[in-house]
Amino acid sequence: MTLVETMIAIMILAIGLTTVFTSLVNARRGNQVAEDQALAHQGIQAQIETYQGIPFATLRSSFRGARFAVGALTPTDGHPSVGTITGAWNPDPAKLAPEANRVPGSPGSAERVPLRFRCEWSEGGSAMSAEVVYVFTQRGM
Repeated sequence: MTLVETMIAIMILAIGLTTVFTSLVNARRGNQVAEDQALAHQGIQAQIETYQGIPFATLRSSFRGARFAVGALTPTDGHPSVGTITGAWNPDPAKLAPEANRVPGSPGSAERVPLRFRCEWSEGGSAMSAEVVYVFTQRGM
């Protein structure tokens, strides 16, 4: 083998190893994003289940918005918590002011209260989010 052939083989090997390690790093990033998305959805599900335990009349008359924390997720800059619960009619999911989240008295609203459960967190310098709109309904007799 000549020196040129050896150098070409080493370059091909270096390119192959670089590709493998880059793929591993990207797979790890993708896995972290998926884990954080799952954690956010678990936090949202826990909040929905908590609100399902509140009597509908109480929820309808006294809901004003809320915040919640989710495990190891870091809030985005300027936000005190990862999770917010607001009315689906509120156009700004970060606005927790009582007047923005008071249940409107429109026709049909007596039977349902749609709430927006939203998580926003920082993932490696990027803002990530997950959101679920859950409609609580009047049940029973």
